[in-house]
Amino acid sequence: MGSCTLTFRVPDTYDATAVAIGGVLQNVLCPVPGVCEQPAGDQLDVVSLGMSTGPTGMSDPGLEVFNFALALVGGGQGTVDSITFDSSVPYAMGGLGPVAANSAFGASIYFDVPVGSNWSSVNFVLDFTNVYAFLP
Repeated sequence: MGSCTLTFRVPDTYDATAVAIGGVLQNVLCPVPGVCEQPAGDQLDVVSLGMSTGPTGMSDPGLEVFNFALALVGGGQGTVDSITFDSSVPYAMGGLGPVAANSAFGASIYFDVPVGSNWSSVNFVLDFTNVYAFLP
């Protein structure tokens, strides 16, 4: 898979202005042995990404994690592994501290998926709080 970048016209709920998917690595080792959940029969896949912030910055980039999904061939999706939120992994998205306004950062989201699974897509849900509908 090649990389893909989405740029938003306005910042999303958590102040992201762009997201770049760098790729997916399958069946990686836990970056901090013994800390990953990795249930029996699962492998650890990692999605590498970059994000840009808007005018307010992100107080907690980890809130964006649940806007991502790793869809699997044949249906289903990966489950976010707890290592994604561990501060001992400096590049794990949920372990990052606040991110300054108008800056960019790289991060990883770890997913537990059944052994031998292949991914079909990385999905991102654009999350806005101030979306209004006007009726005539």
